[in-house]
Amino acid sequence: MAKIVNAKNEVLPFTSRIVHVIQKGMFLNATTNLMMSFASKEFKERIHIHDGKNFEKLRNMVGYGNLPAEYGGPKENELDVNILYEHLLRHSSYLSQLQSYRKKFVS
Repeated sequence: MAKIVNAKNEVLPFTSRIVHVIQKGMFLNATTNLMMSFASKEFKERIHIHDGKNFEKLRNMVGYGNLPAEYGGPKENELDVNILYEHLLRHSSYLSQLQSYRKKFVS
């Protein structure tokens, strides 16, 4: 299990800085706790877990203007899935090309 959690460094095409996990529901809470028990110390320091009810801590860390409307941000930050879908379709060949890259290890 620890290999799976820490293998994200080999899979993601970018270096993760900070990740915010918003937990909604008992299943996600249990899953997150299980995964975090196997994560490296460095990974745990970059993860911030929020309960999904009180967004004050998230707002303070990320900023009100950066939050989506459904997580307590301004109304104009409402996510329009159609815009996202159209963007992905327009750039599908580029995204496919990114999938073909392999991370190179330096010995």
